[in-house]
Amino acid sequence: MRVPIKTKLYLGMIGLVLLYVGLVWLLNTQYLEKYYMSKKQDLLIHSSQIIDDLYKDDLGKIASTLAQLESDMSVSIRITGADGITKYSSIYRLINGKPFFPEATASPDQASRANVSSNYLKVDQSINDQFILEIQKDPILNRDYLVLERKLQNDDVLMLRIRLSSITESVAIANQFMGFTAIPVILLGCIWTVIFARRFTHPIIQLKEIAHSMANLDFRKKCQPQSNDEIADLADSINYLSDQLDLAIKELHLQNQRLTEDIQKKRQMEHLRKEFVSNVSHELKTPISLISGYAEGLKANVMEDETNKNFYCEVIMDEARKMDQTVKDLLNLAQLDSEYFRLNKTVFDIAALLQQVLYKYTAIFAEKSIQLSVAASNGLLVYADRGKIEQVIVNFINNALSHVNQDKIISLDLTPCGDKIRLSVMNSGSHIADDSLDKIWISFYRADQARPREDGRVGLGLAIVKAIQERHHNSFGAENLEQGVRFWIELDRAKFHTP
Repeated sequence: MRVPIKTKLYLGMIGLVLLYVGLVWLLNTQYLEKYYMSKKQDLLIHSSQIIDDLYKDDLGKIASTLAQLESDMSVSIRITGADGITKYSSIYRLINGKPFFPEATASPDQASRANVSSNYLKVDQSINDQFILEIQKDPILNRDYLVLERKLQNDDVLMLRIRLSSITESVAIANQFMGFTAIPVILLGCIWTVIFARRFTHPIIQLKEIAHSMANLDFRKKCQPQSNDEIADLADSINYLSDQLDLAIKELHLQNQRLTEDIQKKRQMEHLRKEFVSNVSHELKTPISLISGYAEGLKANVMEDETNKNFYCEVIMDEARKMDQTVKDLLNLAQLDSEYFRLNKTVFDIAALLQQVLYKYTAIFAEKSIQLSVAASNGLLVYADRGKIEQVIVNFINNALSHVNQDKIISLDLTPCGDKIRLSVMNSGSHIADDSLDKIWISFYRADQARPREDGRVGLGLAIVKAIQERHHNSFGAENLEQGVRFWIELDRAKFHTP
């Protein structure tokens, strides 16, 4: 059976209180009277020695001392001469002017000569070479006395007598008082035991609760010791252990989280690799099949007229051009992702570069009846890789030409934004789904899966834009507008960056 430590303290301390009370009562009952008797004997012997030292046959000089001894010790004193005549006595009293003494009916002188002490019953006697110490019982008064007799230096006899009934009564009163006080003492002891046990076990119970919390990986609870003892040291150790375990588990959790992220990244990279291989294979399969088919047709001389032969050659050349562009884009993207790639940053006028690129598209804009608008101020210097930023502009324009609707609106803007310059390209057309705004930057991703591949696009242009901007550590994005879709990038202003 499991007994709590609090109960053990209760029982142990209550047992100590009961043992103490019982032991005190036993000692009072069995030994207090003997101890008190021994002390009275020592006191009588000491008093007799004082009288012996002071008495020089002149009782008048020590009368006051004898009276003081009688008063202080409640003792009766009698001094008799060598002839048996009483010289001093506090035993006898006067009645009607005559001395009264219950020891005998004779006069004091006669009683002294007749050795009246022989009328007492001697209960116990102790004799040595200096004094006689005995317990006498008065048969008339039925009283017990402790009597000491000794011979003084002048051969007189000193007798000191004290009533033993007072000793017995004192012991009885003490035992009675002990009985009365035992109950409140036990009750107070029990109350104190409860208080002490609670104060003693409270930190232990608190430590137990903290240990249970630690077992459940909850390290928020801390023990606050109220004392400076071994329990406080144990509480500090438990708190320290809790902090260390909390730190270790947090670090372990962090390591597990990092490991999980690494595993997820590895799985994601593996998925991207497989998807990349699949997309590349798919994108190259079609032009290779077309080139192979038309080449076999030419070899077999399927078409005899020159016009059809030229058509076959144009298809082969066009598909070869598309395949070449795809391979170049893949190599470009791989180069940007390489850790060894370094940008060639210079300071240049972004507006001049924009006009230069737009000039190359003049014929295409005219052919497709594009309504072009450009908002750019000259002298906007940026610090970036000129060739890569030109590629970003080209990819944005190609993307706009591919998705512009029948409104044929394309607008380009250069806007200063603090230490950055934002370049944006907007085309009128259908909005991009919200869940695809972040996915369009992934290689081979197409927001419109139904769009045919005859436009020559394989979904690498925006992925290249993303890689270039990440190399420049600048932002990029896309957003739906009321008229269409706008793509944007940010560039570092040259006045904030030195080459």
